Amino acid sequence: MTFTPDIILVGNGPAALSWPAGSLIDACPQVGRFNNFKTEGYEEFVGSKTTVWIRNDTQTVLPRDDSLPTLVVTKPDRARPGDLVPSLYPGGWASTGVTAILYFVQQGLRVGLHGFDFFKAATHHYFPSESRNTVHDPEQELKLLALHFAFGQLAVLREPECRSPYLPTKAQLRQWRSNA
Repeated sequence: MTFTPDIILVGNGPAALSWPAGSLIDACPQVGRFNNFKTEGYEEFVGSKTTVWIRNDTQTVLPRDDSLPTLVVTKPDRARPGDLVPSLYPGGWASTGVTAILYFVQQGLRVGLHGFDFFKAATHHYFPSESRNTVHDPEQELKLLALHFAFGQLAVLREPECRSPYLPTKAQLRQWRSNA
């Protein structure tokens, strides 16, 4: 069965440069990008289209074009109407990326992912940036998404020969589906 996403969320992880997905991303009706994303110079891999900007509420996120629809992810004590509040798991809060994934799946959209390495890569972003984030727990993040992967609401965009060590394997998907 072919997975056709309603929205593609382009993460900032190094996995974004694993294959040239730019034209596939730009052909999707909706494309979400995160925080201080960059497209210029990376279009072949990450495309250039952006229909929604998903950002956290920290001061490290730089301002962007005000006309771009924006979703803000923030902690409950700082939330304003319309903000997204991340899920809490043992030991921490879900990342901005996982919070957005869950939001769009709950809206009934089929979500395609590109550039998500679930904090397992040595570097933080596919573009030059700050050092690796250690705030989020990759295993807990994947557990929050497990059933959505297993039941086809969520899929990672990849070429058949692309084998990223950061993403769920077919065996993991089968196990998650059988445990549901």
